[in-house]
Amino acid sequence: MAAVLLGALCTASFSGCAAQAPSSAPTHLEITIRADGNAISAQFLLDCNGANALDSSTLPNAADACKLITDKPEIISSQDDPQAICTEIYGGPEKAEISGKLAGKTISTSFSKHNGCAIERWNRAELLLDQ
Repeated sequence: MAAVLLGALCTASFSGCAAQAPSSAPTHLEITIRADGNAISAQFLLDCNGANALDSSTLPNAADACKLITDKPEIISSQDDPQAICTEIYGGPEKAEISGKLAGKTISTSFSKHNGCAIERWNRAELLLDQ
């Protein structure tokens, strides 16, 4: 009887103690666009809680951007492989910088269209850059 009581007590003690999924760290990004490569032509904030855009975001299509970077953070957190062979196609003078916190991790990265690899990287992040 004591073993049954002990078993019931243990089950009751732990039944409501399921581990909760950790909440995602917030994202706060500052995006600067330089259409001519020099002068700032646009600046935006992107604030996300997971895949959800916060009201403080000023980036157009912020909801889509938050979903994109939640699903594929490497779009803005990775750099091109310096050993990659890239086409020497000039895509234009545009430049952009993104800095801040991506899911709680500090990032600072830049984009340009100086060759084929850079153009491809820009295109992957165009939801954040083409405004």
